[in-house]
Amino acid sequence: MKRLLLLLLFGIIVGMTSCSIYINQQNVEIRFEKEYYYKPFFGGIFHSKWITNSVNRNYIRYDKKGNIIEVGEYGEEFHFGSYKKHSDNSESRTYGEGCDYEKLKTVHFIQYDSTNKKIADEFWKFIDNKKSNLISKTIFEYDSTGQFSKETEYKENNIVSCLIKSSKKEKKSTILTSCQYNYNSEGLIKDSIQIQDTILNDSLGRPIEKNQYINGKFSYKTMYFYNTWTDSGYDKLSRFITEIQYENKPDSLYSITELNYDYLKNLTSESVKVIGNEIEKELYIYNLVNNLLVKKIHYSGEDIEYFTKYKYRQFKTE
Repeated sequence: MKRLLLLLLFGIIVGMTSCSIYINQQNVEIRFEKEYYYKPFFGGIFHSKWITNSVNRNYIRYDKKGNIIEVGEYGEEFHFGSYKKHSDNSESRTYGEGCDYEKLKTVHFIQYDSTNKKIADEFWKFIDNKKSNLISKTIFEYDSTGQFSKETEYKENNIVSCLIKSSKKEKKSTILTSCQYNYNSEGLIKDSIQIQDTILNDSLGRPIEKNQYINGKFSYKTMYFYNTWTDSGYDKLSRFITEIQYENKPDSLYSITELNYDYLKNLTSESVKVIGNEIEKELYIYNLVNNLLVKKIHYSGEDIEYFTKYKYRQFKTE
């Protein structure tokens, strides 16, 4: 969760477009994702081939500008149980739960203004592939120069659950202040969590360091290092190639992430080393039009654990 929040906030500050770097945005309407699992030792039998069963994992829908307008996750959760009374008057009960990957679990619906800035995000729970209830709704606001200024997340009954504000301390730094609210059974604020992110930028406006404090206490620090691609001068959209993260203390190293790209700037591999754990590596394979086809997951010293295949549906030609 912390890494997801970090990437989301990183995207806000860098000013990334809503287009995914994993697709060639031209004429792509939907990207489908399936996962294939590999179990080298399953049921006492060694398997040397990939298990053929796969599960639907996610889909992404785009508009004709390349903006992401829907993100769906499959795997509707279900619960089951049984009760039986035996002839000797003893009783037995069985309970369990699982996921149905033929059915949607949740879907994000995203809206944009005429300048392609995200203005709203609705997060829905699905049952039987239909909307069930609204989990949250987020509104994004911008200042007169078009820079992100405020994000407000609402839960049920329009209760504010999270508020994020952006402010410029000086030219080379940005401060994001967020507050997450917890409510009691009567709908009153019980307590809150105050989070402050200070992002330091280089002369090109790219984040090079981020420090986060939760309720005034240091949480983590992340440092970013970039490549040196040049299209015309220095490329402001050059990707960061190394991310170093510290947690709990400013000098307590937690993880090192390294990324590699091809000459078209497609991400080809990502390696994450969490101190004390094995290296996790993701490999990405693209087709001739730069759409991501396969993502493979490796672990240090082990075989591939699973891989993900992607398929695309184009917009119909008019």
